[in-house]
Amino acid sequence: MTLLLNQNDVASLLTMPEAIDVVEEAFRQLALGNVTMPQRTVIRIAQHHGLHFGMPGYIGGDGDALGVKVVTVYPDNPTKYGLPTTIGTLLLGDPKTGAPLAVMEAGHLTAIRTGAAGGVAARHLARPDARTVGIFGAGVQARTQLSGVCAVRKIERAHVYDADSERARSYADEMQQRLGIAVKVVGEPRDAVEGMDVVVLASSSPTPVLDGAWLLPGQHINAVGSHSPGARELDTTAVARSKVIADLASACLVEAGDIMIP
Repeated sequence: MTLLLNQNDVASLLTMPEAIDVVEEAFRQLALGNVTMPQRTVIRIAQHHGLHFGMPGYIGGDGDALGVKVVTVYPDNPTKYGLPTTIGTLLLGDPKTGAPLAVMEAGHLTAIRTGAAGGVAARHLARPDARTVGIFGAGVQARTQLSGVCAVRKIERAHVYDADSERARSYADEMQQRLGIAVKVVGEPRDAVEGMDVVVLASSSPTPVLDGAWLLPGQHINAVGSHSPGARELDTTAVARSKVIADLASACLVEAGDIMIP
């Protein structure tokens, strides 16, 4: 029988530390050559300002998992329809038979998975003594990204910058209570970079949100918001000054403006 899992089911079954360990293992299997993951398909729904992504994948080795995720990104959803910008559905199949095992809501799952990828990156690339985080954006991804970093480093305080100051304040209040750290709203982008050990870009801005000249040696950046060739959160200076580690280099070179434009 196929399981049907809603958002509450997924949220109750998956914690951030567990997700980080699972995502880390998935990256390991990818590096070992045990993953079959075609480049995701993208349909642009220009009339409604939307994007439709199809993402199939198979993990062999010890994982042995088969699935396909469909994600839509419609920036107008919150204001026009009261719906999330990102909506996802995951079909999990039995790799031995192809039979469907579960259909699950994947909006929350996507947010957790992306935050977990940031956690894996910070675990291996951020300085061990990292204590501060600067966040660009105050949406769903900004929440799971901060949670992911806090799961692998002893973060004490964070600065958040968002063009919508009310949303930033709501974010700061929520994350301060949830994570038990000090979260401060800052009015200038530079204040989310200077003095921060880790900088997270989760704004989905189509243009750079920081000046690469602000960065200091040793700062770690998790850049997660860009998902199209013409959009980027990092400027060319930031990329040129950095050692860039991609989740999947071949994908970044055809769809990530952060890398393609520089």
